[in-house]
Amino acid sequence: MNLLSIRLVVIALNLICITQLVAQDKSKNGELSKKEQQELAFNSDREVLMQMANDRDIIVEANAVYMMRWFNTSEIGPNNFISIDGDNFMLQTSTTVGPGQNGLGGYTLRGTVTSYEVKPGKGKRPITITAQVSTLGFGFATVIVRLFDEANSQVTYSNSSTTITLSGPVKTKANSQIYKGIPIY
Repeated sequence: MNLLSIRLVVIALNLICITQLVAQDKSKNGELSKKEQQELAFNSDREVLMQMANDRDIIVEANAVYMMRWFNTSEIGPNNFISIDGDNFMLQTSTTVGPGQNGLGGYTLRGTVTSYEVKPGKGKRPITITAQVSTLGFGFATVIVRLFDEANSQVTYSNSSTTITLSGPVKTKANSQIYKGIPIY
């Protein structure tokens, strides 16, 4: 576990503890309503997501994959994800049907992040990350990540011929248990 991951976990735990202490103290006095408790929890989750986005430590483990001309692929395997780790990018799809190009029934693309921009959403709008990536063998693509909360995020990978959308929980590299297949290039 690298220093950055440890720091992120410590910040998250501190925010959760502080939020719980404030909520307990105010709820004893009857000052904190249910809506205020939800808002405190939302804001603490949001700070953790912003930290993940700014640190470029994001893995979206997909529980639904949408292809350009297909609907939701129902036979997805457990190893569908998009990862942004510093300047490294990886997209992997897998199915339960057969071995495929990467040994998991799908594709594994890796590349480099060439530009990266984080926009904090106002109010209840999601945090949006727009990145340009250069993948080996497939050229340049745009990746748009929308972080609603830790359990709900959406990533769209789009190049000149393909659009893939994945949705699922967002995790850090330290908290994720992904299995990388064999890259195409």
